[in-house]
Amino acid sequence: MSVLQIDTGDIYFTGMEHDAFTGDICITCSAPVVVDDTLIGVVGIDFVLDDLEESIKNSESGSGFLCIVNDKGQVVFVPDNNGVFTVEEAGTAEDLRNSDNTVLAELVTQALEGQTDVKIVNIDGKEYYMTGSTMKSVGWALISVVEKTAIDAPTKQMLDEYDSINEKSTARYKDGMEYSKYVTIGMIAMVVIVGILGALAVANKIVRPVEKMTKRMLTISGTDQAFEMEDDYRTGDEVEVLAQSLAELSAKTRQYIANITEITREKERIGTELELARKIQADMLPNIFPPFPERKELDIYASMTPAKEVGGDFYDFFLIDDDHLGLVMADVSGKGVPAALFMMMSKILINNFAMQGNSPAKTLELTNSVVCQNNVEDMFVSVWLGVLEISTGMITAANAGHEYPVIKKADGEFELFKDKHGLVVGCLEGSKYKEYQMQLERGGTLFLYTDGVPEATDAQEELYGTDRLLEAMNRNLDADAKGLLTNIKSDVDTFVGEAEAFDDLTMLAITLK
Repeated sequence: MSVLQIDTGDIYFTGMEHDAFTGDICITCSAPVVVDDTLIGVVGIDFVLDDLEESIKNSESGSGFLCIVNDKGQVVFVPDNNGVFTVEEAGTAEDLRNSDNTVLAELVTQALEGQTDVKIVNIDGKEYYMTGSTMKSVGWALISVVEKTAIDAPTKQMLDEYDSINEKSTARYKDGMEYSKYVTIGMIAMVVIVGILGALAVANKIVRPVEKMTKRMLTISGTDQAFEMEDDYRTGDEVEVLAQSLAELSAKTRQYIANITEITREKERIGTELELARKIQADMLPNIFPPFPERKELDIYASMTPAKEVGGDFYDFFLIDDDHLGLVMADVSGKGVPAALFMMMSKILINNFAMQGNSPAKTLELTNSVVCQNNVEDMFVSVWLGVLEISTGMITAANAGHEYPVIKKADGEFELFKDKHGLVVGCLEGSKYKEYQMQLERGGTLFLYTDGVPEATDAQEELYGTDRLLEAMNRNLDADAKGLLTNIKSDVDTFVGEAEAFDDLTMLAITLK
């Protein structure tokens, strides 16, 4: 049995060129495809620099931003008006590795070689938290920059609150101390009768530690929050107990402040990375409509609304040749970042095998074989894959455990097309899939979706269901593809109300004019 082996360690950056379709400047990366130790071809991907620049410019927030440094240590992408870095021509741009700012130079050098720790960098009198990581495929580095004042704000707020509490405690303590002094004086007066030496010994044991403790309490403010036990406080009585309690409170307060600072820094970093991941995932799906302006007979529109920052649903459509259009609707198990990574891999595999001319069933079999080989986490994806013959409207499709498609004839209403389902992709190695055909008439519409539509849930935990879906679709039979998806999304949102989104909401509609 032949096994397709793609060695992800042998990816080559082949340079920059103009995209043949858009004219934009791209980065091209490629990798060999090896079957039974024989090189059979090369796969590649073009990454449009304009898209990368747009993502970097949109990364700017109130407290930080992202920038990209090339392998020469020069800033090539950074948001406008960021106040720290500027993009200059290659001949005049500064190599940050040779910057007079040694901390910045060291961080950039480390980022181009691997991943850095978070460092504090002082630029023009302002302090910034910076961290970086190499972009291995091109030898560049991604630098994250956040103003230190934005991170330290929670700590300052905690310190101010602590000062306020400390002032109130000190005032109460001073009142108590005054009372203690009067009591002590009275005790001395009584002890004098017994003996002056005994009275002085008692006063020395109680008053002196209390006064020293009071002076130390009055000096605590700002970042100096440490109150520690000293030998003078170890009196063996209530004074020692009070001093020990203050020392423990001081230690816990300092630890709490340190934890808040670290949590805030980590939350800011994770938020920045998730936002960038969301934008990258959205850019992986076809998002320019109409996608084929020259093909007037096709009206296509699709949308994906993730339940979290990133999701596991995906759709795809692509011209295999002039008369055949591939259509994909899929749903990865799970949510969040793991599902998004699994989604990207599955999308690429299905697209590659379909573009090689394989039938829908064969494409699903090949994809399932590759996924099962490295599926340690036991994830899976449900897929509906069809190939539309544009000239005749005939659709050849295979269903790997996905939702039923919905189809409308030219003069009819939307109805479920209850096709035969196979196993989901990634569940069992060696799975086989059956194909079937369905006719899309001129003027008819095919609608594909994920389970996030019928399983949308309101506050009473009632499901939206396919009956409501068909009812919403049949209210306006003359709507175009975009209008159809807009009507469905509005109806689902109205049904769900204030309830939290349960699943990703992904839809695709195509009308053959």
